[in-house]
Amino acid sequence: MRALLPLVLLPLLAACTPPGPVCRPGPEMQTIDRLIAETQGNLDRGYVMVPAAGPGADLCLRGGNWGLGVSICTDGSAREKPVAVDAAAERRKLAGLKAQKIRLQRQMDTDPACQIHGGS
Repeated sequence: MRALLPLVLLPLLAACTPPGPVCRPGPEMQTIDRLIAETQGNLDRGYVMVPAAGPGADLCLRGGNWGLGVSICTDGSAREKPVAVDAAAERRKLAGLKAQKIRLQRQMDTDPACQIHGGS
């Protein structure tokens, strides 16, 4: 009976072992995809929103417990202004990001972990 115990436990232990490496795009591919979408959006719009430079005061309306009041808000962190993009520079940036994505995809295609698990 004791001789059979290891034979019974062996399949259970094998089932508990973690699987081998898995092919995943990873955070780098996700970042590249996000940057591609952002750059394409900038090209489509023709401008990008950037934080407004310099100090300033904005007029803000705030509701309180005793009705609506007016106060001066000096937090300029939420202020943004549109700035025209350099379309040629954005196209170069987009082309570079797409080339980098292709390189990463090729790297994943040649990764043994990706080939074992059927690709991405």
